Amino acid sequence: LVETKSKDKGKGILVEEPKPLKKKQQIELDKQYARELHAELNKDIDWDEAIDHVKGRLKRTLL
Repeated sequence: LVETKSKDKGKGILVEEPKPLKKKQQIELDKQYARELHAELNKDIDWDEAIDHVKGRLKRTLL
């Protein structure tokens, strides 16, 4: 009888890296993120107060 031993070939679990997005897809994703970020930043700004502040500073500089 010939005894066979199983050999550990050191093969682990194959983890596939996610494929990088194509250039057009990445650009669209970036644009969408920029729109969301812009909307989030602008929702906390009281634009009327900001405009009044700028007008007040402008008047003080002109005097």
